[in-house]
Amino acid sequence: NSNPAPTIGDNIWIIPSIAPGEAGTIYVNVTITASSGTFIDNMVELDYEDAAGIPQSTDIDTCSTMIINPNMTISKEGPANASPGETITYWLNFTNNGDDWAYNVIITETYPANVSFVFSTPAPDIGNNIWLIPTVGPGSSFAIQINVMVNPSASGNITNWAFLDYGNGAGVPLPQESDFAITLLSSIFTVALNDGWNLISFPLIPSDTSVENLLSSISGNWDVVKCYNPQDVADHWKSYRMGASTNDLTDIDNTMGFWLHVTDATDDLVIYGTEPSSTDIILKAGWNLVSYPTKNDANMVANAIWGSGINMLECYDNESASLLKNMQATDIMVPGNGYWVHVAVDSIWTVDY
Repeated sequence: NSNPAPTIGDNIWIIPSIAPGEAGTIYVNVTITASSGTFIDNMVELDYEDAAGIPQSTDIDTCSTMIINPNMTISKEGPANASPGETITYWLNFTNNGDDWAYNVIITETYPANVSFVFSTPAPDIGNNIWLIPTVGPGSSFAIQINVMVNPSASGNITNWAFLDYGNGAGVPLPQESDFAITLLSSIFTVALNDGWNLISFPLIPSDTSVENLLSSISGNWDVVKCYNPQDVADHWKSYRMGASTNDLTDIDNTMGFWLHVTDATDDLVIYGTEPSSTDIILKAGWNLVSYPTKNDANMVANAIWGSGINMLECYDNESASLLKNMQATDIMVPGNGYWVHVAVDSIWTVDY
């Protein structure tokens, strides 16, 4: 609008006469629709004539206005991998990259069905997922730390979204910003245990293969782990004893079978990790103590070892004095067990998951 109102359309004013020394002002109000950083060039043209009706020189003037606006961005960070039952942390980072203040900033977090809110810093203003920030100045950055627990029964991927809404100083809403984080959940493998010695393995690839981390689900219920390394001809046996300073076994992976001495078999061993598509197990001529890294629960020996060069195989037997027994071609191999296998020459056994 303007004061006075235009004579023609919305941009032409006709003034019948202006006396010598007389001055006047026209006030024009416009709505800015340009984006931040745009220069608006405004030109005004004045045409007039003398008392005889003769046109005089046209007078032109211009003015330029730079448009400033807030420009909010948000980014979400989370762990690439997590285990069911684990508490994980998300970070929401938001910044005003614009030239003006952002007003009425609203951060909305959307939790997927398989996580539960634990706490956040700062605490939410509404429920457990909405933060209200009155203003954010140009160049200012803030962060929100959110802790959630992954449900123990969760599987697959967790996709977690966050949204940011805000406006400018005139109360005009600006485009919503958003970002998301994807976390891959580890698979779970459980091994039942007996009191005393157990010959076991696992088929998954853990993120941390250190002995104590790997056996953390039965912490306090075991005291010795032993593995056999056929490649170390000077010292085949590697061991880890709780509290010992001479341990030479540091890590266990999904290619290895291992002896575990259990002092209390109340709890099962729970392993978290990613599922391999296949696993190559290096076999040295002679005996090897290996895993069977597959999810195939009912595979006969003849099928499982076909093409590997394995000519003898032994498995755990808690009723035998040696805790071992020979396996025949029709016996069933089971993931989670450890196996002694014999080859005449070096070879590689590829096990499909």
